[in-house]
Amino acid sequence: MEPANGAKISNVIVEGSNYHATLACGAYDATIENCINNSNFSYENIIRYGGMLMSLYGNEKVQIKNCMNTGSIKSTANIKCALGGIVGNISETTSAFTCIIDNCINYGFLGCLYGTIGGITTTSDISVPPSQDKFQIRNCVNIGAMITNNGQIGGIVGGGN
Repeated sequence: MEPANGAKISNVIVEGSNYHATLACGAYDATIENCINNSNFSYENIIRYGGMLMSLYGNEKVQIKNCMNTGSIKSTANIKCALGGIVGNISETTSAFTCIIDNCINYGFLGCLYGTIGGITTTSDISVPPSQDKFQIRNCVNIGAMITNNGQIGGIVGGGN
């Protein structure tokens, strides 16, 4: 599910386990604030997954504020995965891309066999790096444990290029 252009998602608490997305697969011109994911996810075929959004790419514009992930996110896929406590992966951005992640926290466990893990997000394949004012991660904390058998781990951002 992708929020409609200009959507605002606020004050949502996700409970349960094994959903295919917490709040949305992606977002365009959307604001997500004051949301909590308490769900646990474990999949064999998962590639990109985050506590709030699965992935962001292209010319998407999103602000994520005051959100928290407490759920564990695990992948047993035998292909490279990207897991983030808030956003699974940010990739293939254009000059119009804007992403501000502010005052978010991850308490959840993040683990995969092979891939990239970031406490808040991961980045990959960024051919047009967004300017500093268009891509910001501010006042965010990761407290959750992270493990991968073969890959990269970053406390706030995993991967990058």
